Amino acid sequence: MPAEIPFADLAFLYAPQIVLAMLLAVGCAVLGVLAQVRQLAVVSLTITQACTAGSAIALAFAWQHDLSAIVLAVAMALPVHFLSRRQNTGAVLVIAFVIYAALAELLVGMFGLPDHVVRSYFGDVLLTTPDLFLLVVITLAALLLLALLFRKAIILWLIDSDEALLAGVRVAWLEFGFFLALSLAIAMAGRVLGGFQTAAQVVIPGYIGLRALRSLRAALIFAGIFAALATGCGFLASLVSVPTASGTLYISTSSTIILTLGLGLFLVWMGMKGLGRAGCSGAKAGSPS
Repeated sequence: MPAEIPFADLAFLYAPQIVLAMLLAVGCAVLGVLAQVRQLAVVSLTITQACTAGSAIALAFAWQHDLSAIVLAVAMALPVHFLSRRQNTGAVLVIAFVIYAALAELLVGMFGLPDHVVRSYFGDVLLTTPDLFLLVVITLAALLLLALLFRKAIILWLIDSDEALLAGVRVAWLEFGFFLALSLAIAMAGRVLGGFQTAAQVVIPGYIGLRALRSLRAALIFAGIFAALATGCGFLASLVSVPTASGTLYISTSSTIILTLGLGLFLVWMGMKGLGRAGCSGAKAGSPS
C-alpha cells in the first residue's frame, strides 16, 4: 500500500471493500445470534474451520472462481451437520475441528502455499472483486427473504424444537436449511474476511447481544449494528499509516477488526457491569432501613 496516499483517499478507494466487509459481518452476526440461541456456537466454529480447509483446497488447486470456491467450502462443511446430531457432540466436533485444521496444514506441506493458507485464515478483503460483491449481496438478500418467509417456523424452532414439531414444522429440514445458510454465509465471509475474523463475527456480536438484551429481536438488531460498526471502524483504523524506522507500516485489516470486536466486547461488558452496580446501589438506597 503506497505511503503517499492520504487516509481520506484510501478510505474512498476501499469504500466498496468496507461496505462488503460490513455486509458480511452483519450476516454472520445475525446468524450467529440464532446459532447461539440453539447452542450451536461450537458447530459454528467447526463450520468456519471446515470452510477454511475448503478454501485452502480451492487455492491449492488454483480454483480462482469465487462461486466454485464457496461451493467447495460449503461441501466441506456438510459432515459437520451430521456430526452435530450425534451424542457427545462437543468432543466429536473438536475432533472434526482438529482434522480440518490438519488438512489445511497438510496442504501447506504438499503444495508449498504458505501465502495461500494465510489468505485462507486472514482473508484478502482489500483485493475482492465486483463479481464477489454482487454474489454476496444477492445471497444475503435471498437468505433474508427466506428468513422472512419462514419466520414463524424459525421462531418456533428457536423456542422449542419439540413444540415446533408438534405444530407441523419439518424440524429436520429447517435445521438442515439453517445449517446451509450458516455455512454459506461463513464460506463467503471466509473468502473475503478469512477464517479467524469470520469466527469472531459469528460469535462475539451475538454473545454480547444475547447477554445485554432480553429480547431476541433487540439482540439481532444490536448484534448487526455492533458488527457493522466494529468492522467499519477496524477497517478504517487499518488504513492509518504508522511511521517506523524502516518506513511506513500498515497493520493487518483482519486482525485490526478482530481486535476492535474484542475491544467492543470489553467496553460493553464494563458498561453492563457498571449498570449492574448502579442498579444494586439504587436498590439498597431505596430499601427501608
